This record gives sequence, C-alpha cells and structure tokens, in this order.
Amino acid sequence: MPSPAQTSTIIQGWPAKMTARTAAAYLDFGTKDPAGAFRAAVRRGLYPQPVHLPGEPPKWRKTDLDAAIEARNDNKLGGWEVAS
Repeated sequence: MPSPAQTSTIIQGWPAKMTARTAAAYLDFGTKDPAGAFRAAVRRGLYPQPVHLPGEPPKWRKTDLDAAIEARNDNKLGGWEVAS
C-alpha cells in the first residue's frame, strides 16, 4: 500500500509547469541523462520550447507537452516507435 506521501502525489498528479528533469520523468525518458535527452528532443522540435519567467528556470507547461504528444499521435505516430 502506498504511503500517504505517495498517495498525495498520485492524487495531485503532475505540476502544471515542469523543469526539464520533471518533464523528462513525465515523458518517461529512461536514459542515463533524462533531462539532457529531453532537452535534445526539444532542440529537434519533438517537444515545445519552455516558458521563461523572471527568476525561474525554464519550465514546460504540462498542457503543451500533452498537446505535443496528441499531435504526434494524430499524425499516425510519426516519429514514435510502436512497442510490440
């Protein structure tokens, strides 16, 4: 059974704005350097650019990440590898 802290995280879900590290976890980048791999995918145009707010590190909106995923799904999984 999950601890109260784990349950709280599950219920609350992912934050509306995410750092590269959090976005990489959200998108399940399972590499040695997930944040770096995510940033590389952003540079390749697979994911949107971050939002830059004064005094904060660059952050990605969850809604923008979700839209990028949906757009790629609507594009017949263009660029995605389909697990078998």
